[in-house]
Amino acid sequence: MVEYVQWFFMALITLAGAALSGFHFARGERRACFFWALVAISFIFMVIEDAGDPRHIVAGYASDLLGWDNRYVEGTFFMAMGLPVVYAFLRYWKTPFYYPQTRLYLIVGAALYGMVATASILRHQADFYRRLGGRLSPLLFDDNVPGFFLMDFMVEESIELMAATIFFCGVLVYWRKTITSPTHGISYQGRWRK
Repeated sequence: MVEYVQWFFMALITLAGAALSGFHFARGERRACFFWALVAISFIFMVIEDAGDPRHIVAGYASDLLGWDNRYVEGTFFMAMGLPVVYAFLRYWKTPFYYPQTRLYLIVGAALYGMVATASILRHQADFYRRLGGRLSPLLFDDNVPGFFLMDFMVEESIELMAATIFFCGVLVYWRKTITSPTHGISYQGRWRK
């Protein structure tokens, strides 16, 4: 159930990013247009990956047929999904941070996604998930939940849901400030200026 709610929020971020990109395109605001288009691209990749699990499918084939370590395949997937939004933040950072109210939401949401992706890639390294979950399970569930299950299905998915929700809150604040109050929106002199 948690995963379905994540997909819902990621889909909303994708749609809102595309709509914001179109809004800024119509106003001739190039930087904001590109920023939100890149956010939408990253989040549609995330929806596809989370819902269809192509990362695990490709990693399984790469491991069986080519002998590749799953971590490298999964790391490549995460880099490909995150690259558009990371580039957007580095190149067009003034757009999301134009409103101080959006900064904390977007930074915390993105940081949580980065943390979860890193943990997911390293989950089998020295039995990281099993060992950490094995320590948490007695404290939280009287040792009734297996360690790996606790980390992979409960902790990781819950943090992903928090990341999506927090990031979406940042998008909503930006939307409210820009779309519903366009007189307070980002203004650039002329069309398609940097």
